Amino acid sequence: MSLNRKHVIELRNVSCTRNETGIPSSAHEISVGLDAGSVTLFAGERGCGKNLILRLLGLLETPDRGEVIIGGSRISAMPKERVLDLRDTACGYVFSPPFLLPGFTVMENIAMPLFKIFDMPPIEAQERTELLIEFVQLTKFITEKIDYLSLGLQLRVGLARALGSHPPLLIVEEPDLILGGAEMEAFRRLLLRAAQDFACAVAVSVGAEIAAMPGERRIECVNGRIVCDVLP
Repeated sequence: MSLNRKHVIELRNVSCTRNETGIPSSAHEISVGLDAGSVTLFAGERGCGKNLILRLLGLLETPDRGEVIIGGSRISAMPKERVLDLRDTACGYVFSPPFLLPGFTVMENIAMPLFKIFDMPPIEAQERTELLIEFVQLTKFITEKIDYLSLGLQLRVGLARALGSHPPLLIVEEPDLILGGAEMEAFRRLLLRAAQDFACAVAVSVGAEIAAMPGERRIECVNGRIVCDVLP
């Protein structure tokens, strides 16, 4: 994809080597831009670099070489405090598993970051939380404790929580480790809706066997390199 126009976020000739849970992972000369309203799958085998690319996009890692551009500005030119602020405000994260607060309800898990991290008034946080719960289709579970929900439903709570601040970038790490079949397809349709309704760029890491659905861009990663980039 051309990088001549302003994307939500771009990686420009980025290279990085890290160790992910005991497995060395690398990204080599990655150049990619993500647009608002888009869903991009980064597909590949374990250790191919797909999750490292997501961590670079989500400002959770700093590249060894190359530039990360967010909102038209280079991360390397920003003070560390500004980068940390962007990590909190410009990026939403859905991990697998989603690391929710045990012992708290669905509503509490989504609302708490809004008034604890983003200083939103409690009433406004509650109203936004109810809308987010409706969006992820969990209204009947609103007062359920997280501990009693399936991992698939917890993933939807994680999605609602990540969308709470209306971030321009949403990072979703390996939902296919939890979901399969019709449940995975429904979650991906929800991500497509989130990209449109929240005007955000969605980046998702998935296994090599996952094909693109209509509306999804699919980038295949092998040995830390992008070998195929198919637009929707």
